[in-house]
Amino acid sequence: IKLSDYKAEHGHCNVSQGQGSLGTWVHEQRRRKKGNMGEERVRKLDDLGFNWGSTRIARSPPPSPPPTWDERLNELTKYKEEHGHCSVPRSHGPLGTWVDKQRRRKGKMSKERVQKL
Repeated sequence: IKLSDYKAEHGHCNVSQGQGSLGTWVHEQRRRKKGNMGEERVRKLDDLGFNWGSTRIARSPPPSPPPTWDERLNELTKYKEEHGHCSVPRSHGPLGTWVDKQRRRKGKMSKERVQKL
């Protein structure tokens, strides 16, 4: 498949390296950059709308850190205000899982935390 055919089918020239021989060829053109190839080839690629940059997908930002113990306690406080109790079922998502863990860790928890709960 030619790059012009690919563009006609997909509407762009962003062929990733993993897309067979065309992907390999496009990668090689990017690697060579404009300065290392003839003006005619550069013009033809530019006319097609060739993307001279990489098609690699940017990495996602790192996940945010999990809530601290005190942040979860605040969630539990809000839950109690709304529901009138602290019996959060495990099926209630992360807060339910956290409450369940606190119940199982009660004997290993600091007196301060037990008091807060």
